[in-house]
Amino acid sequence: MQNSVLSRAMLVASIAALFCAGCSANGSQLNPAAGPIAQLQRASLPTTGSSCPPSSTPGWALNPNSISDGDFAGTTPGNYTLNQFLLPGTWQVTLGDVDEEDTTEFPFAGGACSVDLDGHNPGAISETFPTTPYAHYKVKFYFSGNGDGPPNVKKLVVTADGGQAQVYHWHVNNQGTARNGNYVIKHYVFQAAGTTTTLQFASHDAYYSAFGPVVFQISARI
Repeated sequence: MQNSVLSRAMLVASIAALFCAGCSANGSQLNPAAGPIAQLQRASLPTTGSSCPPSSTPGWALNPNSISDGDFAGTTPGNYTLNQFLLPGTWQVTLGDVDEEDTTEFPFAGGACSVDLDGHNPGAISETFPTTPYAHYKVKFYFSGNGDGPPNVKKLVVTADGGQAQVYHWHVNNQGTARNGNYVIKHYVFQAAGTTTTLQFASHDAYYSAFGPVVFQISARI
């Protein structure tokens, strides 16, 4: 009996070591509460104390830009949770939690900081800005995916006032990763219903995902 217990303990240790071999350098770790098959989770990012500089990418925004802080300039990289503002009066976390990454983590063109919409779990950010009722607005944003862990396909949903949903997918195996600086430019069009509109970017990955869709350099105009 003792040998049987010892063998089972050694087997569990071997499985844990196998999973840990997939842990990324950014602090991902096993979550023992995730069930029989441990899920990868990311630890909270440390606050660097330094803010993101304005992006130097020419022509990244639709001008004039109705979005405040579309390049996350002035914000501090780190983990943000529900009801927190990345910068007061601009982007607010409206679901779960998210990670803001600097260019050391995700080296995008123009030195742009970015937001991984899966923090410890999938999250969302939104901003409310003035709009002209019934006018059609075009949103431009840069899109990527955190390939440091599953899922291989990241799912992003963009909405205006909770409706007019558009779904975007990032395929890590085909499109690369945020850590390698890979991205595409996407557009989203909505019709404003009132004098203000809340634009939201939300991850629709599985609830335990800590490696999600990544967005940066967001702008909007009529």
